[in-house]
Amino acid sequence: MKRNYLCSLLLIITSPLATISQYCTSAGPSYTTDSNIGSVSLMGETTNISYTGCPGVAGTENQTTQVADVVVGNSYSIDLVYGTCGGTYGNAAEVWIDFNGNQNFDANESIGTWAGNPTSPTINHVFTVPSNALNGTHRIRVMQQEGGVLPLDPCGAFLWGSVTDFSTTISG
Repeated sequence: MKRNYLCSLLLIITSPLATISQYCTSAGPSYTTDSNIGSVSLMGETTNISYTGCPGVAGTENQTTQVADVVVGNSYSIDLVYGTCGGTYGNAAEVWIDFNGNQNFDANESIGTWAGNPTSPTINHVFTVPSNALNGTHRIRVMQQEGGVLPLDPCGAFLWGSVTDFSTTISG
């Protein structure tokens, strides 16, 4: 009897944990050649993201130690060069910020898209932090998919391109 009670109690305690989602990290390319994000820059209030791509990375590149701090209601520009580590093939690209902190990149959290042939000039995706954004540290995902079609799947796997995650700390 004690054993059944203990098992039931463990199930009750741990079942809410099972519903907590996690960022998909299996997204991204299988190959490290050809298309890749050339650079990412986001000037926050006091901390910034400054990244240069190449060589390419298979899967999702974790750059979450790079953090830009932003404030609800303020506008920012994330500046990107959608580039190449060799090859000049048609690409689609998209950027998301997990404003609501649910550890998913929802369609309404897309802050910019691009389609074209690398190497491109710097593309400025201007966004305003929404009033309902959750305070705390959340992820930014930058995806470039060779041969991709907009809108991109932020958790999609593909052959060539790149997926890189950064962080943002939201306040206000």
